[in-house]
Amino acid sequence: MKNLLLQYAEYNLWANNQITEILNRLTEQQLKQEFPSSFKSIFETVQHLCFAEELWYRRVKMKDTVTGHVNTEETPIALFGRWADCSAQWVKLLQSSHNADFEKMIRYTNLKGIPFNQPLGQIMQHLFNHQTYHRGQLITLLHLLGITQLPSTDFIVFARNKPQNQ
Repeated sequence: MKNLLLQYAEYNLWANNQITEILNRLTEQQLKQEFPSSFKSIFETVQHLCFAEELWYRRVKMKDTVTGHVNTEETPIALFGRWADCSAQWVKLLQSSHNADFEKMIRYTNLKGIPFNQPLGQIMQHLFNHQTYHRGQLITLLHLLGITQLPSTDFIVFARNKPQNQ
């Protein structure tokens, strides 16, 4: 399981960087333009993605309780840098993990205060699926802005371009 989840973590970092390259070219007005979607804007969608990665990392590392607070004053450049850092920390965590670690039960409380106890492997699968889901929304929002020259963030594209010795 370690190799599979590590590959997903590396893919997640790569795909997020692909999207960030496009987002860095947008104006703040474009990033914050409102759309009918899960989150009001591209910016808020990225905030959610970054917050989710931080939240799950803190839960997995059994850090302090996390609240649903999002920094509304954060600049796009700061947010995109933090998102890259969040994604990179999963790669590092998985590189140092062992297969047995993914069966370890993680106790946490969701943002509604409901306690759960789930294996680390399931949490990791959820995290990476969640990221993929919302990256798809970002692609749709970019299309709504008229931006159609977008890189493919499909896993198979990542796998084809990954050096074989990794």
